[in-house]
Amino acid sequence: QRAEHGEFGFGNKCCFSTCGRCGSDSKLHEENGESMGVSCKLAEKLDDSKLRICSKDYDRMLAELSERAKAKILLKEQREMRQREMRHRQMEMLQN
Repeated sequence: QRAEHGEFGFGNKCCFSTCGRCGSDSKLHEENGESMGVSCKLAEKLDDSKLRICSKDYDRMLAELSERAKAKILLKEQREMRQREMRHRQMEMLQN
């Protein structure tokens, strides 16, 4: 859950001092003029292979979270559609 912490909008209230994307500390980000979290490009800027691996892992994790969220929304929509269909059938039965 650490990695998505920044995406919830904690901003300056965030108590973590390391970046969820690359794992570097806030001092290194400040020295290089980079923001931490989703928009972090420190790995590319420093051309550091270890940071790039962390960054790719982070991107993969965000993609997985996104897919899970989409699936959850789809299931909810399907459930609501079935409920509407059932109510519609019940109304038709009452009218006949």
